[in-house]
Amino acid sequence: MFYEPSEIKDVLNCEHCFQPYGEYHSPRILPCCAKTICYRCVQLIGKQVFGNNFTCLICNEDEIIPKNGFKVNNVVVKLIAKKPKEISRGNEAEKLKQSLRDLEKLANKLIYEVDNGEYLILDNFRELRRQVQLAKEEKIQEINQQSDLILQKIETYEEDCINKYKEIGESKHQANQLIKLVNDSIEQQNAYLMQLKIDDKETLACNERMNKLKAKIEIERKNIKKSMFGDQIMKFEANTSPIDKELIGKLIHHTTDFSVIIFSYFI
Repeated sequence: MFYEPSEIKDVLNCEHCFQPYGEYHSPRILPCCAKTICYRCVQLIGKQVFGNNFTCLICNEDEIIPKNGFKVNNVVVKLIAKKPKEISRGNEAEKLKQSLRDLEKLANKLIYEVDNGEYLILDNFRELRRQVQLAKEEKIQEINQQSDLILQKIETYEEDCINKYKEIGESKHQANQLIKLVNDSIEQQNAYLMQLKIDDKETLACNERMNKLKAKIEIERKNIKKSMFGDQIMKFEANTSPIDKELIGKLIHHTTDFSVIIFSYFI
């Protein structure tokens, strides 16, 4: 007869002194709580008897000594007579125990899947929808973050340009002088054009002077813009490419590997 230490070993020992039962430690039953103690512990009870009463060593209840004494626990006696031995296990036995536990878990999963197939299908596709929605929300959040970043850059650039414009007093003075010169020239040329007789050679010279003024104005405009915006003016270029069909993600069909563990027992 073999036994598991955690299951039977305590039955073979006295519940008071924890010594193993034997020739001088025969198991005796307590009438109050039905616990089993050895004969030597029963003798300890005899030393504290008050009249016919004693205090139980296990439950501490007051009890009357049985007329026929404390009976022998024959079940424990028979168990001892069988001389049970503790099981000795090696590594392979522990592996087998683990395999049996794994097999039991798989069997329970199979039972659950057989009985709850419809629920598992609904739960699977509910999870797929949740993942798609989550991916969409993450993309929307990413787009919002990019948008906020661009708007922040625009705001910073705008403030910088305004501050630069406030510092270009000398450039504005030069521009105003040029504007006055241009307006005077335009007025003179309009007056010249009002003459009845216009000399072609003089007109050609006027056009050359006007073209030079145009060039000066363009240069001055560039200088003003450079003072306000820097070397490059910020521009926004929208993404007009069609949405990628895999922008959020894609469904992937994969094969699930179902493994079956088979144990063979040879008797």
